[in-house]
Amino acid sequence: MKLVTFQVKNPIGIFNRIGCLSCNCIIDLNSAYASYLHYERSEEDIYTLANASIPSDMVQFLHLGSTSNKASKMGKEFVERGLRRNEQLEGPKSKQITYRKDEIRLLAPIPRPKLIRDFMGFEKHLETALRNVAKQSRRYGMRFRHITRAIQILLRDLMIQYFGPVIQRN
Repeated sequence: MKLVTFQVKNPIGIFNRIGCLSCNCIIDLNSAYASYLHYERSEEDIYTLANASIPSDMVQFLHLGSTSNKASKMGKEFVERGLRRNEQLEGPKSKQITYRKDEIRLLAPIPRPKLIRDFMGFEKHLETALRNVAKQSRRYGMRFRHITRAIQILLRDLMIQYFGPVIQRN
């Protein structure tokens, strides 16, 4: 499931929501789960349950773990079944469930991450660690120079593959 955070305008104002990309649209997971509860399970107080299971903040959503994951999967599957049957999907109280990309504004998936790492220090850390391996190998009379060079090349190639070209420092 490809999760997104997005802003949507309605007559009351602008709201941040959590959704997922599916069937060439963005499914509002909270509204989808509320609809699932209303139409499939006939639950009372659906919005309280939906808001508790799928908050509008991605950090809270991720902290809920399996609770939010199960609820979002049920809501997503409910909406996808309706989309496959070409049904006009509306939530309870005529709430919109799916959005085209031009109807919303995509935001950073996790708006306020607790930690941001850029991995720029990794290369220096790797060099130091490999130098220590070489020192240890000399101490014990072993020749690991060719192994450490192979590891350097392998890790550099992996970094380029996953993070893009390495910026050369002067």
